[in-house]
Amino acid sequence: MRIKLLQKNQKTITQSCVAAKISQRKPHRAQPLRDLCPARGTSLRAILLVFAVVQTTGCQTTSEQSASDLGRKQFDPSKSDPKAVQIADEVMVALGGRENFEAINYLSFHFVSVADTKKVSDWRHDWDRRNNNYRVEGVTREGDHLLAFFNLDTQDGAAFKNGQKLEGEEKLQILKRAYGRYINDTYWLLMPFKLKDAGAVLKYDGVQELNDVAYDVLRLSFADSVGLTPRNIYRVFIDPATRVVHRWEYFAQEGAEPSPAWWEKWNVYGGIKFSEQRSFENSNRKLLLTNIVVSREVDEKIFEVPSTSTARMF
Repeated sequence: MRIKLLQKNQKTITQSCVAAKISQRKPHRAQPLRDLCPARGTSLRAILLVFAVVQTTGCQTTSEQSASDLGRKQFDPSKSDPKAVQIADEVMVALGGRENFEAINYLSFHFVSVADTKKVSDWRHDWDRRNNNYRVEGVTREGDHLLAFFNLDTQDGAAFKNGQKLEGEEKLQILKRAYGRYINDTYWLLMPFKLKDAGAVLKYDGVQELNDVAYDVLRLSFADSVGLTPRNIYRVFIDPATRVVHRWEYFAQEGAEPSPAWWEKWNVYGGIKFSEQRSFENSNRKLLLTNIVVSREVDEKIFEVPSTSTARMF
């Protein structure tokens, strides 16, 4: 049975309720799918189109280091500014705290792309963080229903297309695309929790005023061995009062034109704050992170591989 979605106005549960970490969880670090972002000179509209076509073109996610290997490494504060590290810690506290976040064993959400009021795509994600098992499901622009079950450490599992179980090369291609969706879509949801991931480098970029708010700005870059495109850079705008993220700017590399997005509609689920909307400047497109569910309990039935799948959302 699907775990009931917590109400948005639910009071934040006390940290002591979920403070105990789950020691058996396999550590894991997801990298952003930064190869989906535009190269220098690419228009903002182009990056938005990427999110619509990724479901049909697939994702190149192969890296010299696996995500599970990166997850076993630690953030190195010596490579970052002390002030930037302090602000990153303040962000984590404002979002509900590291212990509350680490106590989440089950996370589910929908990654939805919309243009004006029209839904372009909708991908459902289910994550068993205790065992690193994953389930992703959605419909491509051509109308093909895709469903994948896999383990984040091994990237092996099962894949279905329009209810038919796939084998061989076709199965591997769908699993590769599903893993790419995991990398990209979870980063759009969880980036504020990942400012101190292994390989991240934080610099304090000073104060920048936008819409009469003086934001603290963190410059987030990555070590050379992280991901496919370690030259990517983010500028993360932190609200001075609430210490939550209100905006980011993506740069394909140093000196590239920024692609900004506002982080909006913050709500609390299971004691943790999540932003449910990304609004892009000078564009009619948005990304919605909907149907968020967090729990310490995992419904194992969600991750059971069926003999066939139905062509509708689970």
